[in-house]
This record gives sequence, structure tokens and C-alpha cells, in this order.
Amino acid sequence: ATGQLPFFGRNPHEVLNRIADGDYPPAATICPLVDRELEDIIALSLASDPDERYQSVETFGRELAAYLDEVGVEPTNAELGRYFRDPKGYVVELDERVCRALTERAQAAADAGQTARAIRLLGRVLELDGHHPGATELLTRLRQRERRNRRLLMAGAGVLTLGLVWLVAQLVPAEAERSEDHRPRPGGSAAAGAATDGDSEAG
Repeated sequence: ATGQLPFFGRNPHEVLNRIADGDYPPAATICPLVDRELEDIIALSLASDPDERYQSVETFGRELAAYLDEVGVEPTNAELGRYFRDPKGYVVELDERVCRALTERAQAAADAGQTARAIRLLGRVLELDGHHPGATELLTRLRQRERRNRRLLMAGAGVLTLGLVWLVAQLVPAEAERSEDHRPRPGGSAAAGAATDGDSEAG
């Protein structure tokens, strides 16, 4: 993926220490074309704790095959044969194929409402081809959709706030009226007391 070994040092002892510590530069810092998915696979395969690594070659192979399938590449000997027959031509054709596959998957994600995934896939396309017409057009539409959704969300929040203000405005006067009804009137207690005393004397 990067064209160089993950662990290196000035001598074998330093290399072994780095292997034991899992000390290696992230692949994307060496080759920007390495995306997050591939970097996660690399990180898992090089984990310093054996229990955190892939527990079998088969599991590792399935992860790589799934990654290749997403970018439109079949892990077959025919692919390797085409590469060795014409490395430069194969890389050009491969980039076009990967861009096409990722753009299709980005469109499917966008149609499913998975905007974040679609944008991430388009980012991978634009790493390979910064002027890819399909990717740039779809990315523009997604950004416009995000801005529109953000405006709708803000408008909805404004309506909700106004609704709460109206509700509070209705509740506060009603509560004030109830409090007024239960408040003793001036002289009310004295009059009631006098009436009670009068009744007692009459008895």
C-alpha cells in the first residue's frame, strides 16, 4: 500500500523494539491514497497485542476481499496477470475502474440518505482524480442538500421555539388567575372570625 515496510530502524534491535511496541507511521501519512478502511485493516493486522489481530489468514483474506470488492477489483490471478503484462497501463485503468465503482457506491449511499458515507466515498474518488466529473457533480448536489436540510432544521427549531413561547404565555396567565382565586380577600378572615364568634354567643 505504501511501497515500504511498516517497521524500520538503524539496527535490528531498534526494528524489533518498534515491532514489539507497534510503533509504525500510519499508512496514510506515507501514501495519501490509503483510505481509512484500508488503514484500519493494516492497523488490525499489525496490532502489538496478538489477541487484537486477525485470528486467521482466512479472516484477514475475507476483509481484504471485501475491501477490494467495494472498489471494483476482483482478487484473482487474472488481475495480477494484467498488472505484470503492463504495469503503467494497468494502474491507469485501475484508477478509472476504482473511481467508477466508488462513485456508483456514493450515489447509492446518497439515494439511501447516507450522506456522510457518500461524501467519504467521493473523497476517495477525488484523491485519485481531483477533477472527476461524476464525483464533483454529486458532491456539489450533496452539499446543496446539506445546506437545504440545515436551513429546514433551523426553521423547524425556530417554529418550535415560538410554539414554546406561546405555550408559556398561555400557561403563565392561567396560573396567575388560579393563584388569584385562592388568595384570601382583604378582611375575609376577620369577617369569618366575627361570624363564628357571633354564632358561639348565640348558642
